[in-house]
Amino acid sequence: MTGDLSLPETVVLVQVLQEGGGGRFRLGRLTLVRNDELQRNLFVFDDQTFRSFENPLQFRIVVTEDGGRDLGETIIDANDINRPEEELFIKFFLDGIIGGPFYELGYKVLPG
Repeated sequence: MTGDLSLPETVVLVQVLQEGGGGRFRLGRLTLVRNDELQRNLFVFDDQTFRSFENPLQFRIVVTEDGGRDLGETIIDANDINRPEEELFIKFFLDGIIGGPFYELGYKVLPG
């Protein structure tokens, strides 16, 4: 995951659950490392981080500040399962403003 240099240094990824009243499941807290080559901040995950789709159609993820304020959100579509060999990328635009600063997450959707 990468983020614009102007964005908060520490973020929390949260899965928004659609069943049971829309609760949230914390996926992890990430602290950025400046990457001068990319001119972005870089967050590194364990390659084995895995979370199941709670809903058969989509997986909703929110990026929050360490203090809990939502920064951006995105939805990973279940149709991405048709491309399991590809690493896909999705953007979380800060405060939902398209064209503004964003975090970008690399991910794969695996069958099963």
